[in-house]
Amino acid sequence: MHPTTNVKMLLISRFNQDFNYSKSLDRKLFLDNLKIFLNSALTSANIFRINIIGDILNYPLLETLINFIRKNDDKLIINYIVEFEIIKNRITFIQQLLSKEATIAIVLKSNFNSENLIYLLNFFSKKIKQIELQCIIESEDDVKTFDEILSDISDCDLIYKPFFNGSNYSFFEKYVYLNEIDIKELKPNAIDIIKCQQLNPLDFGKLTVLSNGDVYSNIYNPSIGNILYDTVSDIVEKELKEGESWLKTRKEVNPCKSCVYELVCPPISKYEYALNKNNLCALNDTK
Repeated sequence: MHPTTNVKMLLISRFNQDFNYSKSLDRKLFLDNLKIFLNSALTSANIFRINIIGDILNYPLLETLINFIRKNDDKLIINYIVEFEIIKNRITFIQQLLSKEATIAIVLKSNFNSENLIYLLNFFSKKIKQIELQCIIESEDDVKTFDEILSDISDCDLIYKPFFNGSNYSFFEKYVYLNEIDIKELKPNAIDIIKCQQLNPLDFGKLTVLSNGDVYSNIYNPSIGNILYDTVSDIVEKELKEGESWLKTRKEVNPCKSCVYELVCPPISKYEYALNKNNLCALNDTK
């Protein structure tokens, strides 16, 4: 692997096709194999961030894993992404994570208990900058709910994440799809345009490791290896030579490759995969 390759790794105990956190898997990640894999990655690539996602409270060796990572690179950014329902009553556990200068992204659904959340945020007021709230929205009503409940929260990052549930097409068409005016207002610089012509910035350099050891460059595409059998170098090489994610650009897919805005349109995201539609815009109705 080229020593300057940037790799962002996601270690996942449960997975959902859009936000990487809620599909159960049967096996725990084998710690010894994960250590070998991480050690190889940390020494052969420029890893700047590791996201640990899912039901992390049920991983009994989490502290051992974190200590191993910190021992190898104490400047590495470690993010935890976990559902609010899993951690709402685990104050001590959250304290331990925040004390290690990690960041926690708390995933909220519209039916969350607002009193519990406010109590948690107040309790960790001195560490509030390390907490991010990710609000999952499936409808306009969800937006209104979050706006009303969270209007007074200003000290931590608040991110709204549209979630495709298989039927809320009209919501996506109204709030996620781009129209011609939206695209003209993007105005990417020359470097961004050239970059998007060569690779997909949303996927490039990212590896996702599931709890059975399977490795993905994009969870919607086939696995490119397994940490039980493959090295980091082999996995990265396979993605660069045969993969369908890191180098996937709009100039290769229909109808985008024939569109006049192909050069300035945002890169293909997981939303395109989820909706099975390359052009989430109002410019062309074909796939």
